[in-house]
Amino acid sequence: MLKKLSPSINPQSLAFFSLVIFGCFILFQLRMFLDVFLGSIIFYVLGKPLVEFFNSKFNIKKSVAAVIVILISFIIVLVPIYFLGTLFYNKLATFIDRETLEKTIDFINQNFKKLSGIELVTDDNIKKIQAEATGFATGFVSETLVVIGNLGIMYFILYYLLSNTGNIENLLSTFLPFNSDNLSLLGKELETQVYSNALGSPVLATLQGVVASIGFYFFDLPDPIFWGMIAGVFSIIPFIGSALIWAPAGLYLFMENNIWQGFAVVIYGVLIISTIDNIFRFVFQSKIADVHPLITILGVIFGLKFFGASGLIFGPLTLSYFLILLKIYREKFNETERG
Repeated sequence: MLKKLSPSINPQSLAFFSLVIFGCFILFQLRMFLDVFLGSIIFYVLGKPLVEFFNSKFNIKKSVAAVIVILISFIIVLVPIYFLGTLFYNKLATFIDRETLEKTIDFINQNFKKLSGIELVTDDNIKKIQAEATGFATGFVSETLVVIGNLGIMYFILYYLLSNTGNIENLLSTFLPFNSDNLSLLGKELETQVYSNALGSPVLATLQGVVASIGFYFFDLPDPIFWGMIAGVFSIIPFIGSALIWAPAGLYLFMENNIWQGFAVVIYGVLIISTIDNIFRFVFQSKIADVHPLITILGVIFGLKFFGASGLIFGPLTLSYFLILLKIYREKFNETERG
């Protein structure tokens, strides 16, 4: 006969620990889809107002409105990616032109042999490079298929979330152990972090790309628009950002004996491009999210490591949630002591 639970064991605590164990197990098994789920949440927060607008203004069903929003996201996200990808491909094609590449390799090989007496490029090396290239191509195709599959899963989850706009929040409110005020606070923090980062980062990248392109053009750097856009893309990296482009650009001009242009690019990068990054990022985000810059910096650093690209948003959000939950716990603890 089964023994009854000891009165000292709190059933609520037992249920809580059971939930934690099962939750950790599920998260561990689905960890490879974490970035997919986080991406769907980002698009849900951004697309939710549009679904509600189409539903209330034009009496369109939420399921149909969800499809419209997903199509809009395709255009907004995929068109810039296609444009940048085309630029990268065209630029890469000029570098790997077969005739030019053979001449470059032959030039490097001859000069290296004169200096060291060692032939850098041999038939064995070429065969190894070809084998590596084949493996890289196979891996690239495989990774591309994985990305396409993840996008399909993300948009499937997004469709479910958008077509149930409002119901999701109500469902969470019945399960999460928070009152309506605390739930509203957590939801508001999610929205502000998504808006400040998901909207702020592309705007900052565009602004830095334009400013960098203008500077590169006036200082006679080859392909100023292309390198300016690359500098804008790199602006999402904390601390270093676009310096990964304008610093080597200045060095390149030095090596080409364009001394004053090299100095000008470095000074322009430090005083103009980086200043725009620092001022815009923190002013824009503080106006929308009212988050301390330190939370943003630390959140982005560990967020990119653990969450990938979604860490730009969920890194700072995690720190903000920690502080909010700490505040909630402190208030509850004080209420318990007073009671």
